[in-house]
Amino acid sequence: EAEQTKFKLSFNLHSFLFTIFWYIWRRMYTQGAAILLLFALFAVSIVFFPGLRILSIPLFLLLWAGCAFCSNGIYMEHIRKVAGEALKVPANYRRDYMNKHGGTDKKATIIAAVASAVFFIIFTVLASSVI
Repeated sequence: EAEQTKFKLSFNLHSFLFTIFWYIWRRMYTQGAAILLLFALFAVSIVFFPGLRILSIPLFLLLWAGCAFCSNGIYMEHIRKVAGEALKVPANYRRDYMNKHGGTDKKATIIAAVASAVFFIIFTVLASSVI
């Protein structure tokens, strides 16, 4: 059984620089989608509701920093979950299972990056027409 350790904060530079993409690359799709949604809500509030900027910008920065400081612990929990599920798979398939569900996903990261670029361009055009 994996040793349970207390959740410790540690800074992850890659998660800080590539937040959403880091989570997707690490196959944590739900967490990446949740962070993307929150970032999008902050971006919308900053652009379309100027009165909320005083609140939105600090919250956005806090979320960004929080992602960087909590990402290692979140990833460790993800790996523990995948390892537990791998025990249900026949022994000769466990390595493949771990790689498929706990490894990295370059294809999904590239797709997310392209989709983000497209949405960023659309958002920029819409925002510039409002401002």
